[in-house]
Amino acid sequence: MADIAMLVAEEYERRIKNAKKAPAVGGGSGGSGSDERRRLEVVHSVAQGLKHMFDEEKRQFLSYNWVSEPRTQIGVAASHSFFSA
Repeated sequence: MADIAMLVAEEYERRIKNAKKAPAVGGGSGGSGSDERRRLEVVHSVAQGLKHMFDEEKRQFLSYNWVSEPRTQIGVAASHSFFSA
């Protein structure tokens, strides 16, 4: 989920940077540029929503303390075999 949010945000930032550099393409009518701007605003809002959703899930996951140190020898062995694979 985090990877998707980062890719969407990076794509949005790249498009915004390119849109500011290049003049609007579309034969001189201002409609094309405004349509592209609206699309970028939608992508931006979706990216921000995904980022906030991911941040909230990450906070909840860390607050539950799902990842903890193994307390038994079997747990240590399982942890070592899992992370070495």
